[in-house]
Amino acid sequence: DLNMKKVAVFGLSANPPTGLHGHQGIVRRLCSSHQFDEVWILPVFTHMYASKRDLLIPFDHRVQMCHLCFDGETAEGTTVRVMELEKSAFEVQNSNATSETQYLGTVDIIDVIKRDEPSCSITLVLGGDAFRDLLMGKWKQSQRLLEENSFYVFTRKGAVDAFNLRDLLSTSSFSDFINQSQILIDDEASLDDISSSQFRELLGPNARANSSAPDTIIHPDVMKYIQNHELY
Repeated sequence: DLNMKKVAVFGLSANPPTGLHGHQGIVRRLCSSHQFDEVWILPVFTHMYASKRDLLIPFDHRVQMCHLCFDGETAEGTTVRVMELEKSAFEVQNSNATSETQYLGTVDIIDVIKRDEPSCSITLVLGGDAFRDLLMGKWKQSQRLLEENSFYVFTRKGAVDAFNLRDLLSTSSFSDFINQSQILIDDEASLDDISSSQFRELLGPNARANSSAPDTIIHPDVMKYIQNHELY
């Protein structure tokens, strides 16, 4: 539908958001593709895995780091928006529930967007490793997610993404439910195998003393924010 607003939805832990060869590079690539009217950055409010949930620094810090990392990526024809949608959806869910929800799955967030923003055509942005997990049924309602949505998938050099996702697409138990024309696998972006967890390990115990991390790994303003607020 030509009247639908084309939106790329990029959920991430942002713990912290990585630089030009990571999360920032993905957003820049999405904007330069001229496929989307808007790119929505959705920091995770609470992680689905308890082991990772405990490692997340406070949500407000991660939102602010996303603004520092991504606000400057708005390009002609594409607006980048950092949104606290996961937090508001989580709070609404818990205000209506008899027992507290520990996390919301991606399928829950997409349902909220489609309900509240019916004029938006949604494309989910995933890394190759996350998409591989989805194809293997490790996500909440994996089949419905694959059936009902479009995907823009990024691969990273040297990571599990190097796995031939195109072959997995055809051999997945969900292959009969997937419209392959709705899945774009981008293996040309200049991305490295740098993750938020690897960045935290790279900083080590001297995190706040080390200000020399290149912008391929982390945005300089994000690095300053980490140091100023004594994070990690």
